[in-house]
Amino acid sequence: MASSSGTSASMSSQVSKKGSSSALSTISSTSTGQEMPPDLALRLFKEGATFVFLNVPVGTEIGIDLQSWNTGEKFRGIKMIPPGLHFLYFSSVSKDHQNLSPRSGFFHYFEKQEMVVRKYDPRMEILSNEVCPESEVETLKSHMEEMDRFLGAYPYDMWRKWISLTSRITAPILEKLNPPGGMILSAPELTLDADQTTSKSSKPRAKMSKLEQAEDDMPKMTETFESKIRYSRIPSENYPAGSTPAQITKCQMDTTWKLDNILEAYEKQEDLLAEVQFSFVNFLVGQSYSSFEHWKSLVQLVCQSDDAIVKYPKLYTGFVSDLYFQIGEVPQDFFVDIVTCNNFLFSCLQTLIQNVKDQGNAEMKLKNKVARFASFISSKFGWDFEELYDDAPTVVDEADAQISTIAEEQ
Repeated sequence: MASSSGTSASMSSQVSKKGSSSALSTISSTSTGQEMPPDLALRLFKEGATFVFLNVPVGTEIGIDLQSWNTGEKFRGIKMIPPGLHFLYFSSVSKDHQNLSPRSGFFHYFEKQEMVVRKYDPRMEILSNEVCPESEVETLKSHMEEMDRFLGAYPYDMWRKWISLTSRITAPILEKLNPPGGMILSAPELTLDADQTTSKSSKPRAKMSKLEQAEDDMPKMTETFESKIRYSRIPSENYPAGSTPAQITKCQMDTTWKLDNILEAYEKQEDLLAEVQFSFVNFLVGQSYSSFEHWKSLVQLVCQSDDAIVKYPKLYTGFVSDLYFQIGEVPQDFFVDIVTCNNFLFSCLQTLIQNVKDQGNAEMKLKNKVARFASFISSKFGWDFEELYDDAPTVVDEADAQISTIAEEQ
């Protein structure tokens, strides 16, 4: 099995404890140690959902939302899950417990007291996607009192962070974007293209280097329909057909036309922000590289759409808040190495900050929010936005207030 590289800080600190008496053998280092209030613990014990995962080998990586563990011998699942959207994921472990398989997982909206049961498929070494028969689920429910000590508690101290990253993902949005097969795969399933004669490159073969020729000779594969996440198509065209030279020049500098094109596919403008959240979480927790690329494309598109700042003020206010949470949840060294490659993020944010500052008709609420956001980014990464905002405050207080409000509404 290939080693599974973690995208969250929790991945680097997990070591399986063979023979552990606990259901979940090791809590990751990202845990803050925050204790759950007794009244909330009682409520979640009575109303919380349960995920039962049967026949799991010792040492298997199991995760929910922002935290993961390596399982002990007595592991049977996770209890006290707050109702709402959650992401459950899995990586099988090699016999020597040194390597993990690529991660697979699924989103699920848990109802109060709901029990979701999945089984480990030893032949395929994967989390089975088959729905457990209702009769078996009812049998397990009737034995909950006996099974309780084999269930690990949901990591309460991660709950608010998870809410801040997924607050816009509704059931209809999930249905729209989720792969037809329902599973998010860090290593997508590929199928051989029927047509193997067409060159992948537009460059004439005679002008290709030996490496380019070798790459072009490789079998042509595409992701299977069942595993492909159904993200919005971002137009490859930079301007509408029939544009004048002046319009073409404007569209090259301002991507509002592309943004308008994507927004037409949604019932409301803010649903695009849900897609930004969905792609980011799939990248951060699902370890999906294609989701990372889509998140980058959406961030770049929004940041470079100048006219849209006035056209969609609510969209941009929400976008800045969501980006604040996303940047705050990724370990700084990882974020700098991966997300800022080729100065992608700095370039996008510099464009957004400058556009909002220069846009005379932009709402003052948005201008103030972007100024605080610029200060936060400068403090976190040491990037110089001072020339744009010499007197920017150093606290992004609105975003902190928003996360508390969101959590209280759950």
